[in-house]
Amino acid sequence: MKIDAAHDKQAREQGLREFLEWTAKVMPVGLLALIHERGRSFTSAALPADVERGEAKQCFRNAFQLAMSRDDLIYVEGYASSIIPVLHAWCVTTRGVVVDPTWKDAEECAYYGIPLRRDFAQRLTFRNQFYGLLADPKTAHVIHRTDPRKYLRRMR
Repeated sequence: MKIDAAHDKQAREQGLREFLEWTAKVMPVGLLALIHERGRSFTSAALPADVERGEAKQCFRNAFQLAMSRDDLIYVEGYASSIIPVLHAWCVTTRGVVVDPTWKDAEECAYYGIPLRRDFAQRLTFRNQFYGLLADPKTAHVIHRTDPRKYLRRMR
């Protein structure tokens, strides 16, 4: 059983990479190209016992609030895949391990996204007055035009 679960997870990770590579070729400008170009993959894991699960279908809010409440976590937006790739938000540790306060099966999913600097994510979220930076075309365009050093959070 563990072999099948590991194979399924690897297949999801490979499928997510192929999805992003293909769409970046077909649409070289836009959200998917931005995520493919400036994002990275992360190590999936079960939700730690000290983190409370957030409300379903509120990933941008759940992840943003968690990241802003803890200095040891980084806010990430990008694509995640349980079955099909979807725009999603989660947190990661400085070592790139996923802390997803929304999805129940996070340890089985694939994650690829852009780790955002805390000050950048706060500023744009408060300015926009809603959660989800990449979900908004205007904000995604601003991010695409911005020097990555101003918004990318360094990872180990």
